[in-house]
Amino acid sequence: DDDDDDDDDDSISTSISRDDDNNVDDDSVVVKEIDVDESISSSDVNNIYSSPSVLSYRFVLQTIMHIGERNLPDCYEKVDDLMTRLMGKEGYNRLIEDNELLPTYLLNGNFTGTTGSTNQSTVDYKLLNDLVNYFSWSNDRLYLERAKTILHKMEKIREHCLAQGNDNMIWNLSYPDHRPYNSLIVGLINNALKLQRLNTKKKTENRGIYIVDGVNSQKDQIEEDAIYSMGLLDSMMNRDSSMASAVTYRRLLRLFSLSKSKDAGEKGEEILSRMNTHMAFSSIKEPFEEFYLRSCQGAVDCWTVSAMAKRQGAAKRATQLLDRVVCHHGIKQIHVDDDVETIENSEVDDYLYLHNAVLRCCAVTALETDKADALRLAFDTYNKMQDNGILPTSYTFSQLLNCCSFASTQDQQLHLSNLVFEAACEAGCVNKHVLFRLKQVNYHLFQTYEQLPGHSIALKIPIK
Repeated sequence: DDDDDDDDDDSISTSISRDDDNNVDDDSVVVKEIDVDESISSSDVNNIYSSPSVLSYRFVLQTIMHIGERNLPDCYEKVDDLMTRLMGKEGYNRLIEDNELLPTYLLNGNFTGTTGSTNQSTVDYKLLNDLVNYFSWSNDRLYLERAKTILHKMEKIREHCLAQGNDNMIWNLSYPDHRPYNSLIVGLINNALKLQRLNTKKKTENRGIYIVDGVNSQKDQIEEDAIYSMGLLDSMMNRDSSMASAVTYRRLLRLFSLSKSKDAGEKGEEILSRMNTHMAFSSIKEPFEEFYLRSCQGAVDCWTVSAMAKRQGAAKRATQLLDRVVCHHGIKQIHVDDDVETIENSEVDDYLYLHNAVLRCCAVTALETDKADALRLAFDTYNKMQDNGILPTSYTFSQLLNCCSFASTQDQQLHLSNLVFEAACEAGCVNKHVLFRLKQVNYHLFQTYEQLPGHSIALKIPIK
């Protein structure tokens, strides 16, 4: 869901510009005729063309990754072959091995081919920067781990060269920049989604019975990745070139919302708090303000995960977060004859989704002692939507009907579900999802209900 949120800063350029220190205009380039001395042997001529520059390797890598894993299934094996040709097998292995040994050939800020390399060009940190990006896009966990390893070693080498005062490293101090960090977080999100799809498939194959060992290992892996991503955020804040963006914080929230961790809500609040601090001291506030409400929704989604994991008070914390957002950010309204008619501008959708996210958090509360409170908070949230002129949707009513199952008595459940369904009919929001929830909490009303066209008037696709 973050594809539409990506800004230019997070896109990987498919072109390489000239180095900044090469201040030569295109118009001033003079092509001189070169006289080839007859004394130059053919072997000397072959040596001139036998060592392509690192720029050439970067172009080839970009071409391979532009084709993509879907169209070229063995693209990452080709990347391995290309890097082995450039660095030699020994040099490449030292780069991707998961250990704390720093590649000595990079401690001077560059690399010249070692034993087994067919190339004597210099491997710069731009190439390693790109390599982390490419490996982060892989569907194979092996390459995702390689991306983590290379990024870690780039950070360690940078620390080493700074401590040694190495002048050769000066031009490389801006690497790794923000791109490999952001790409790695996206890779972790994609890996989490992949694990969830595998878990859903196993659940279907076993007729709704989870394989406990598989679920635990997947849950632990995603939670471990989410915690690791917080360390990435710490590293990004160390220098301007790798500074986190608003999109970075949203992706971190997304990763924790997939973790199924009981502490996901707390982590979501921490991420949102760090984003607010960053926004307060940033000279460019527009991107943060643009994504602020959506980021708050991401934090509420994290509390939803905690509610499902039986975290005490999760629904209450989500509601408190909503109240803070409305209090500090405000809801713009149009008043006609002292009646609230609607909300101005595009913020209406963001506020609607935020309130619906809180309703979802209440509806999935799993802790028995919290269910009565969740029911009350859900109806309080709905009433606030009405007071602020936020028009409910079918999703709003389906979540409210879910909460009706938390009623202390059967009579209360029937009474509340009847009120909710009447409101859904008046709002024209009755669809198959609302009817499905109604069937669960008030079967008699579901059986006696007669569909009328006006009950679905607010829906783009009428109910069948």
